[in-house]
Amino acid sequence: MPLNKLKTLESLVKSVDGRKLMDDTKLVMWLNENSAVDEIIYRIEELIEMKCVEKEILDDNGIRLIYNQKSIQIADSNGEINLNKLLAAINELLHPDYEIRFWKGSYGMTDLAFIPLAKELWDALEEHLSTSLVNEEFRRVEFDTQLFYLDSVSVQKYLDEYLKFKSLF
Repeated sequence: MPLNKLKTLESLVKSVDGRKLMDDTKLVMWLNENSAVDEIIYRIEELIEMKCVEKEILDDNGIRLIYNQKSIQIADSNGEINLNKLLAAINELLHPDYEIRFWKGSYGMTDLAFIPLAKELWDALEEHLSTSLVNEEFRRVEFDTQLFYLDSVSVQKYLDEYLKFKSLF
């Protein structure tokens, strides 16, 4: 199965427009601003084929996520869970075993595409294609990463950068 995942991602990087490929693949989770925490955790576990993240609800309306004897708390001051921070927290929690990356080709779409994979598969893809090519196609999800709640000018800027990269193929 890992070889199939790598071939699919390699095809995506080398394609001019990977939207059809991403619609048909079982590697991706499509999320929007209304995606629920439980739905995101379920989908990640489904894609990495392992039940691994526990969730506890905290008194201050936040949550604590637990994985492999590590935990992380998530809550904004108003008790809402920001999806950018949630994905970054899950990514940090799963590190170094797994990594979630954002597919830049989904900028401007209603749902955004995220790919959770074993870290060794991301490393193998970077080794095979080059880190710079993989980073042009997939954005690392970190705490300062803003993917949801972007204004239209920012979305267009990021999409233009991505399309410029894809024009090389």
